[in-house]
Amino acid sequence: MKDENSPNLPLELLERLSVEVESAITELDGNCQGILAGYQYYSARHYAAAARGYIRLKRGGEDAAAQQLLRPMLETWVRIKAIREDSVMLYRIAMGELVEEERWMKALDPPGFICDGGAQKCAERKNQFHDSYVKEFSPKDLVGVPRMGMTIEGLAKAANLGALYNSYYRLLCRYTHGNLTAMTGFFSDIDIKESFLVGGGLSEIMLALKELGAACPNFCALNAEVSAICVSASGGFESPAAKTFDPKH
Repeated sequence: MKDENSPNLPLELLERLSVEVESAITELDGNCQGILAGYQYYSARHYAAAARGYIRLKRGGEDAAAQQLLRPMLETWVRIKAIREDSVMLYRIAMGELVEEERWMKALDPPGFICDGGAQKCAERKNQFHDSYVKEFSPKDLVGVPRMGMTIEGLAKAANLGALYNSYYRLLCRYTHGNLTAMTGFFSDIDIKESFLVGGGLSEIMLALKELGAACPNFCALNAEVSAICVSASGGFESPAAKTFDPKH
């Protein structure tokens, strides 16, 4: 059963984190040089949209609908942190996606079909991305690197978020997959601290946008505020999401 006195991040604080991220996105307005910066910017936009939807749904009492947005937020958080740890992860992510899309397009690509030419366009995009990556970084970085993607589990390990993947992520995927325990409300009586997950991702996104040149004037104050709640959590909250908040950033 949920403990109503157990600390969580209030929606009002999540809203302020979200506003800070949205302001940074607006400030940058897509003006990011290179594919690494561009990936972080568009990841931030994607996360911000999901977080905005989550907050609005929670405000409206639509808890079950809000939980459907947790998985895409977690996956975006894992990816952006992985590429910030190692730029080669960006190559693996992008090439993996393009290889898959080319394969799927081929299945829809018989002559005269609605997607005629789609597979060829995917192949061209794949080669363009490879050339762009080599231009921005170095061909030496790709020695021994396969042109294939990585699982979200592999990316989580690369991002030092393996503990989050093997706990919160797997549990929250139950909602996405329509598992019985999630659909019947079993998890509704368990406080999984999802507010810390949403806030943890917003903090990672803020840090990325700040390093891309956005002002994020309230970044340190917001992180300090969240850190205080993490420390006060019953038993000392040891979530990897909570650990993201570091007032020293």
